[in-house]
Amino acid sequence: MPEVLTCPYCNAQVPGPEVPRARIPCPRCGETFPYRLLTSEGIAAGPPPPSPLVDPAPSPSLLRATPAHRAVEIGILGGLFILISLILRAVSRDNGILMGVPFLFLLGGICLFASVWLWYFRERRSNQATGLFIVGNMVLVALLVLPYALLTVDFRRSRDPRGKEPEPESPAKDRAKTPPGGYAAAELPALGWLPADNNIVIGIHLADLRRDKAGEAFLKDPSWEPLREALTRVEHLTGLKPETIDHIALGAQLLPGLPVPLEFTAVVRTSEPYNPKSFGAVLAERKPMLHEGRLLYPLPFTGGGVWCADQRTLLVRVSLGSPFEQLKKTLPLTPRTGTEGLTAPLCEAIEKRLPRGTFVWMAGQSVPAEMLAAVLPFADGTKSTPAPLKGVKTFAVGLAFQPDVALIGDLECADPKAAAALQTFLEGQKVEGIGAPKVVRAPGGANITGAWVSFQLRANPDALRQALRTGGKLFPGVGQP
Repeated sequence: MPEVLTCPYCNAQVPGPEVPRARIPCPRCGETFPYRLLTSEGIAAGPPPPSPLVDPAPSPSLLRATPAHRAVEIGILGGLFILISLILRAVSRDNGILMGVPFLFLLGGICLFASVWLWYFRERRSNQATGLFIVGNMVLVALLVLPYALLTVDFRRSRDPRGKEPEPESPAKDRAKTPPGGYAAAELPALGWLPADNNIVIGIHLADLRRDKAGEAFLKDPSWEPLREALTRVEHLTGLKPETIDHIALGAQLLPGLPVPLEFTAVVRTSEPYNPKSFGAVLAERKPMLHEGRLLYPLPFTGGGVWCADQRTLLVRVSLGSPFEQLKKTLPLTPRTGTEGLTAPLCEAIEKRLPRGTFVWMAGQSVPAEMLAAVLPFADGTKSTPAPLKGVKTFAVGLAFQPDVALIGDLECADPKAAAALQTFLEGQKVEGIGAPKVVRAPGGANITGAWVSFQLRANPDALRQALRTGGKLFPGVGQP
């Protein structure tokens, strides 16, 4: 009966060989150890005489059964995957390709590891060699995982569990920030999105109008041209109803000698976060694109677009002289503060000439007299523009609703002579159902030279609405269907 030996590496019971050998393989761990005959006293008799003995053939396995050249091929393939992923990462700007780069890199790393293992274990290795190989693999894995982790930071962060989203400011919170009596003209948040080169600005405080009984009547029957212009254009271009809007700011750049503005901008601030799916037919038929991570809808005329600036702000831009690509470059990423950026005369007209409680207003500088005539009920019985209005440089007119309703206006003339002529003209006006306006001369502001004339036309809401009905258009033909 063959003796039973103990493997010094794994303590497995190994049957002694029938034919004496120099070394005996352990069937459990695969290690070989020297074989020494034992005497009857259990003492090793010393090494057996040398004999032409050979180790038994290794047992077949998947690793050793794979030819070495296959391991090399897999390694080359893995290296190519890694190289391609690094090149794509460096040169590609396509989001779909960039998302697949980390996985291509990982696949290349797996191929490299598989090739190394197949090549290394093509023959039997000792425990010590196997242990060192595994430790080396662990170090190599760490070196490969680090760049993989760096490549996938953005992808993994985009899948992080999100906490509770910050709630958009509600109208109630907005009201808490607004002084009593509603927004002042210069406080409208929408003003900060208007282009700085606009020389005419219109403000519509819809939320304040809805809270005022007389203001609500003006909303139902928007007879005054600035109010009608704002509501008509915004609803046509966006489909938003007046009851969903907090306020609107319109701006335009008017050049001398041109009957229409080359550029028209409307900034709509909604009471609650809007849903782009609720936009009207004009936008519903257009396919939006992403611009700076926000939706941009091209309008069906040259240079037009509607940009979702934030959750509650829509910016409508119509440019008759610029292509759509140029329009994209002019869209502001963040708003300015109040009237910041506008010209000094326009800023002072808005800030100092329009008192709190003026919920519909219009301010302009160096604009055609025809536009001013379109918003004033002083036509002097003719269709032509009254001559005294042609001498106005800067103006601010509006509907003040507190404590009652009045059309107020401050108009700056080029010189005292022009101001005197304008004062005489206004004092001679008789508005049907209301009478003559109250007219006074006012001093110029700190940054504005010239002579100012102020007027006030106070009446009951129905009479004033009727008096303000005019046939003129502020921006004829701009953005119309």
